[in-house]
Amino acid sequence: VVELAPNGRALLHSTYLGGSGDDHGTGITVDSDGNVYVTGFTYSTDFPTTPGAYQTSLASRQSAAFVTKITPDFSSLTFSTYLQGTSLNYGKSIAVDTGNIFVAGQTFSLTFPLLSPIQSVCAPSNCFFGTAFVTELNAAGSSLIFSTYLGGSHGDDIAALALDPSANIQVTGQAASTDFPITNAFQATFGGSFGDAFVAKISLQPAASLSPTSLTFGNQSVGTSSTPQTVTLFSNGTAPLHIAGISASGDFAEANNCRMGVAAGSTCTISVTFAPTARGTRTGTFTVTDNSSSGPQTVSLTGTATLAGAPVVSFSTSNLSFGSQPLDVTSPPENVTLTNTGSSPLSVTGIAIGGPDPGDFAQSNDCGTSVAMGASCTFSITFTPVASGNRSATQPFFWQSECRHNQRRQGHTAQEHRERDAHH
Repeated sequence: VVELAPNGRALLHSTYLGGSGDDHGTGITVDSDGNVYVTGFTYSTDFPTTPGAYQTSLASRQSAAFVTKITPDFSSLTFSTYLQGTSLNYGKSIAVDTGNIFVAGQTFSLTFPLLSPIQSVCAPSNCFFGTAFVTELNAAGSSLIFSTYLGGSHGDDIAALALDPSANIQVTGQAASTDFPITNAFQATFGGSFGDAFVAKISLQPAASLSPTSLTFGNQSVGTSSTPQTVTLFSNGTAPLHIAGISASGDFAEANNCRMGVAAGSTCTISVTFAPTARGTRTGTFTVTDNSSSGPQTVSLTGTATLAGAPVVSFSTSNLSFGSQPLDVTSPPENVTLTNTGSSPLSVTGIAIGGPDPGDFAQSNDCGTSVAMGASCTFSITFTPVASGNRSATQPFFWQSECRHNQRRQGHTAQEHRERDAHH
């Protein structure tokens, strides 16, 4: 297998592909990602195959078609498989669409592997003269999607295969049979001599399904996004599924790995999220527009939107009393614990001391600018009287939407205490 530079003047990649027997490459194609697909035939019992491939062994003195996928840099095989029944089998042409591999050629095997065939019998004298075959493999090269004989009673061979935009199969080759299967033909009779060319079209059908077909999201706060839920898209027809679009309506969004299609026999996944914009029950639809006869595919979506949660402030006490304290002497600190018992973080916008005597009290705290849900912080309050008598203050605490919580601080000087004691 060889890759040349676009100008034909340099060899970019080149590799052997074969075993210890006789090996022939007869068909090649490249997908949009640069992967290389090769078919041909081999008599090598040690032709390179890969674990998990559809067929990995060959009996001696037989030939098999082979199907091999090579990485774009030619460094490794993505998969490689034999394609055979008993007796002789020859791959001649190959094509790929959305990951599915289509191979055509000639077989002399009564046991050539078939699946959903349009012709289930190799007619010419127990396959002595050979007949054409057309086979479709899944994207992993591990199983058949479709496989059929194609021919009459005297030996027929496919030389080339092509796919139309819907992945219907077109093949051409030589028919030696006067009873080659004819449908809607502009020439319905054999022309003569040793064989006629033929052209045939085989129509395959894409199919799709989604699971689950509905999603329900629990309560979700307005303006927030939910944890994703997953929907699986199954491509379960005989043709690859071509996707024209994937969308989600309403307050729902999607992300997917489906690209522009899904190979027959494969799946892709879609993650759906719910981000409500208003309160109440919200509905939408997830839609896959594709080329299947049952399309478009839909999933109903429902979610319940609630108002965004708010922080809730609670203090371990709402009143501190410092008792008697000498003028201009600072008291030992009294501690107050603030706890956020709400359902969203608390953003602290201001802490100040007010009231009649704010200068007699001071505070320090470890609250910072935010207190997480369920978290706490501590205020340390001291009293330093600057005049005699009862002294009091409040400490407003501001957060998020300018809500405020006041704590009352009060104390009196030692002189006042002595005066009160003298009157009792």
